[in-house]
Parts: sequence; structure tokens; C-alpha cells
Amino acid sequence: MPTVPAADGKKIYFGSGQTLYAIDAVSGQVSWRKRNPQKSWYPVFLGNKTLYASSGKNMFAIEKRSGRILWTFRSDKHLTAPLCCNSLVFAGTLEGTLYALDCQSGKKLWTFNAARRIDVATGTWKDIVPAVSEEGVAYGIRSTDGECTWHFRAPGKIGSLPAVGEGLVVFGTENHKICALLANSGQLFWEFTTKGRVYATPCISDNIVYCGSRDRHLYALDAETGKEVWRFKALGYVSSPTIQGKMVYFSTPGRIYSVSAEDHKMRWCFPLGFPVATPPVLHGRFLYTGTVEGQMLCLRLTENLNEQTAAIVLKKFLKDY
Repeated sequence: MPTVPAADGKKIYFGSGQTLYAIDAVSGQVSWRKRNPQKSWYPVFLGNKTLYASSGKNMFAIEKRSGRILWTFRSDKHLTAPLCCNSLVFAGTLEGTLYALDCQSGKKLWTFNAARRIDVATGTWKDIVPAVSEEGVAYGIRSTDGECTWHFRAPGKIGSLPAVGEGLVVFGTENHKICALLANSGQLFWEFTTKGRVYATPCISDNIVYCGSRDRHLYALDAETGKEVWRFKALGYVSSPTIQGKMVYFSTPGRIYSVSAEDHKMRWCFPLGFPVATPPVLHGRFLYTGTVEGQMLCLRLTENLNEQTAAIVLKKFLKDY
């Protein structure tokens, strides 16, 4: 099953089993690949010319164009997905240690320790690196020295990675909550209750928090109040959403949805015909998603695509495939 892909317009990068792939963003041809025997890969983080990828107890800095390994950081603990910001690379571990590395050399600068597995957020706020631990605690960690500036015990086990934006740190919990904390203090700003567990990472755009729930709804919440702006019911569990322009894209088992952020009406629903494993990732007019069969798919977005014309496209795709 592929990891969530990362796209830069020229290539997309993702792990599948023991192999990390870089493939052409349009043709799908393999540009290069890296193997780490008996170890799986986490989703990568893309820099300008470098990508950062973790597999097992190793963190790699890899030149995007050639696949050449620039440096390797070897830990005695199993690393999770990385985040790079302000010349630093952050990565949590299954054992509860958070590392900060120099992005140019891979040198360890500091560590922070939690009781159980810890994962970094999808972004930072000023000099604060938000992270969440498996025991249900969110942390605000100072990027310069690893000092914990705040912590917040969630009202249940945290189910998603935190999203950062509009001065907030937002995440979902297994007891159906979407929680928003003030990024500078960790104080609970608001919480919203859905009717299902929340494993999808939220997305924050134009003062709106978008988040999927296991109750089969995509929620749009006001970032300042936490009040519901609208909700959209889908035919399955809603993945982490992504925003491009005024459109919200997300996946459910077997489908990709495009919903207008302005009027919350579905523009199209693409029936894939097989279960989707990853949330969709967009770059320009191309959308990428992986499946549990180990496939990575590329869809080209068109202005007039709807459910009926999508079915025609699907039939042609399956015939050609």
C-alpha cells in the first residue's frame, strides 16, 4: 500500500513496502528508486532540491533530481514521518523521542522525550513545533532548543496528525472530537463533536477548518468559533481533505470527491472501482492517489468532469490498463 504521495510538478514521491519511488508526474515512469530491506517508508517531506524520508531507524536526505543520498541519520529508535522547517528536520519515533536535525548535515541538535509514540504536525507556528503523543497529549516544542512550552491532554486518544494555521493547532480524537488549540499557548480554543471517530488530518484554509469523520461527513468549521459552516455527506469514511482554489478534494473507499468550498455542492465524484488507500494530493491539474492494491493513480482534472463523464473515463482507463 503506497504512502501519501508528495508532488512537486515534475515528479511524485512515495513509499511502497521496502521501496521509495520517484516517478514522472505525467507519465508515471520511474525516475529512481531506493530500497531499505525489511523496512517500510513513511510519507516524505519535500524541500526545494531535497526530500527527507524515514524508514526504520534511518532518516535520509535525498537529492530529488537524481536520488543521490546526501546524508543519513541513524537512530537507535524507529522514526516516524519527517517535517522540515527553518533549516531543521523534525521526526518523532515509535518509542516517544522527537529529534531535531540540521537539514544540511543531518547532525542531531536536540531531543524531546514523551511517554509513548510521538508524531510532528504538518507544519509549525513561528518557533513552535506542535506534536502529538500516543497517550493523548499535544505538545508545543520550541524549535531552537527542544524546550516544551506547553502541553494539552486531549479528551481522548488523538487520532490524527495536527494541522497548523490561523494561529491554531487542530487535530481529531477517537472520541469524535475536533479540537483547536491556540498555537502559542496550547489553550483549548474550541472543540466540535462529530458522530464518529476522527482519524483524518484537518486542513485549514481561508479561516475555515475542513475535517473528515468516520461518520461519513466532511465538516467545514469556522476557525474562529468552531461553529459548523456546512457539512457534506459522502458514501464512506472521509479521508484527510486537500484544498486547491475553491475546491475541496477527498477520498472515500472507492471514490474521489470534488466539493465546492463556496456552496458545499459536489462538482464530481470519480468512481475508482477499487479501494483508495491514501488521501488525494494535487499539483496543478493533476490529482494523485494510491490504492490498497499497491497502485498509484494520476487523474487529470477537467472543467466538465461529473459523475457520468467520470464513469466513461473510468471505463476507458480500465480498458487501456
